[in-house]
Amino acid sequence: MGVFLLICVSINSAVIQKNLHLEKRDADYGFVACRICRNVGSTIDAVQKNREMDSMESQPVKENRMIGWQPVKETRRIGWIPFKENRGVGWQPVKETRRSDIDNLDSDNQVDSLKRVASESPPLNVAFTYRISEDTGTIPTGGTVQFNSKVFDSTESFNPKTGEFIAPGCGMYVFMLNIRSNQGKTCWVDIIKDGDSLATAFANSGPELQLGDTTFVTIYLEKGNKVWAKNHGYRETVCTIDFYSSFAGFRLF
Repeated sequence: MGVFLLICVSINSAVIQKNLHLEKRDADYGFVACRICRNVGSTIDAVQKNREMDSMESQPVKENRMIGWQPVKETRRIGWIPFKENRGVGWQPVKETRRSDIDNLDSDNQVDSLKRVASESPPLNVAFTYRISEDTGTIPTGGTVQFNSKVFDSTESFNPKTGEFIAPGCGMYVFMLNIRSNQGKTCWVDIIKDGDSLATAFANSGPELQLGDTTFVTIYLEKGNKVWAKNHGYRETVCTIDFYSSFAGFRLF
């Protein structure tokens, strides 16, 4: 009987130890499973967060004129870069004219201001061409050649009565002079700017042949500068030119 009890106790002890071992194993497995679930959950959260950030970066950046800034699309996370490099502020404001600002302007003063600016700005389409209506008489040495027949004058800046061109505005101008002296006459004619000779045309015709010459010059003029053609004179010869002679000019820029 004692032997039987001893065997039973031994078997019961072995069963208890086995059950304890299984419970410990299950507890270890549960701890590991918990850690795995937690890691998987963190990974899923990180993936979702990255997708949200990628979605924000891929959205196009639209210009917003209401706040007065000029946004620029960029691939960075913030989605904006400054219009001009400005580390302190980071934005370049866009100036806008509001309707209220226009309404507050004094209309008379505004019109006067626009007229003043227009009068001070040089016209772009300055061009003229004048000829001589008929053969001239003797042109004295130092005398102005009178080109009195208008072919074209966009700004009426050439005065046919005085033979002078008056610059309506500053800029680069080109002037061309073409003369043909009458038979047996010699003419030395200069293009003059405010008294200074810029270019010369010389025509020496024989008794049975008329000769001509052409010259041109490019010069910068201030508003109000005068340009004309003058008989320079050559060895006290008589100068007369025919109606094929012409004087022209235009503004380059």
